[in-house]
Amino acid sequence: MPKSTWKIIFKGLYKRCECGDCDTLVHIVDKAYRFVKFTHGHQSVGRNAYNYKGYSKASEGRLYVVRKHHPNADSRGRILRYRYEMELELGRYLEGDEEVHHIIPVSKGGSDEIENLRLYSDHKQHLRIEHGPIDTSNRFCYICGSKKTTKRTNGRPDWYYGPNETFKCRNCYERQRKKLNSTST
Repeated sequence: MPKSTWKIIFKGLYKRCECGDCDTLVHIVDKAYRFVKFTHGHQSVGRNAYNYKGYSKASEGRLYVVRKHHPNADSRGRILRYRYEMELELGRYLEGDEEVHHIIPVSKGGSDEIENLRLYSDHKQHLRIEHGPIDTSNRFCYICGSKKTTKRTNGRPDWYYGPNETFKCRNCYERQRKKLNSTST
């Protein structure tokens, strides 16, 4: 078919970009009369990239799944892969305070597979089950000598680390913090 016939057939015909993330209209053929699938630059982004594995890796080493319209997605349309795996297993979206725990940490050879994941209803339950109660019977404040242990709102003991693996109580910590703030201003 001669090019002049192509011009007549495809002149003014548009279709949607095939990237799946936008509603941009593109010409069906370009100036050289080649069929066009994507808006310029969209062929190498997300699922259309040549090296796409189903997830992206952020600078901190966490794996993200790109789901633009997911209710828990960040501003770039990504959610953590291990949270997504847990949602698929449960068949529902995770609540904001629910925590997913790796049984074997990823840093020690664990993975984001469902067999390596455990769900906790909140951070307090996660700490209580994974770390157990903290023994504070031998702790004392290296500044005032107090052995009184106060509790935070999440139920954890309220001690602060001092030099050489010592501890300080909340009162001494607050006093030091106020003194530092008053000298710095």
